[in-house]
Amino acid sequence: MKVAIVVPFHREAAEWLRVCFQSVLDQVHPAELIAVGDGAKPNVLAPFYKLIELPQAHGDFGNAARAIGAMEAIASGFDAVAFLDADNWFSPLHVQEMLRLHCETGAVVCTAGQSIARVDGTPFNLKSESDGDKHADTSTIFVTREAFPLLANWALIPPELAAVGDRVWWLLAKASGYKRAHSELETVFYRNRHAAQYRALGEVPPAGTKEFPVMKAGKFSIRVPAMSLDFEIAEKSK
Repeated sequence: MKVAIVVPFHREAAEWLRVCFQSVLDQVHPAELIAVGDGAKPNVLAPFYKLIELPQAHGDFGNAARAIGAMEAIASGFDAVAFLDADNWFSPLHVQEMLRLHCETGAVVCTAGQSIARVDGTPFNLKSESDGDKHADTSTIFVTREAFPLLANWALIPPELAAVGDRVWWLLAKASGYKRAHSELETVFYRNRHAAQYRALGEVPPAGTKEFPVMKAGKFSIRVPAMSLDFEIAEKSK
């Protein structure tokens, strides 16, 4: 299967981008890197399959850039699309494990286990909430062709929910009825930048962490298009 990995980026540190991009290039099962600069240019060199530079940042935590990269992958004939945030990285076995899971279960939306790391990349003593059921972090998501209609949903997340875009996308994926499967193998490494979580463990938040916005309570309604169409094209006589 031809696999694309979409990496939205903005102003991440050069070392983080280098680690991220290299983890795509190091996959045991080859994958192509589609990097989408959300109002930014890459500060490291990489053999991109496609490098898309958006002229202005959207300020939506990468949701628009993910949608644009995913549409590029679909139009380019890829069989599966994975996502990777620019401050995270993959094990070399990530794509291979997702393809194994897809082939063995028939699931068209697959998710990977996730390991939490500190800002400097060392292990962090936190258990990931990304379990492929209640939640799936963006970088754990792997979508095959049958479920490609879900990919447009990244662009349909309301601005007021942008900070929890992966949670919204995951709710829509679960509601869609597409078959899902989860691997416990931790092939995704998440660089934890939440300052509050360091303080909760009695640590001083290191450089590179930030305070994430507090979501306002409320009820939200999201409408996404859903339709199916069968048709024929009659052969024209000469």
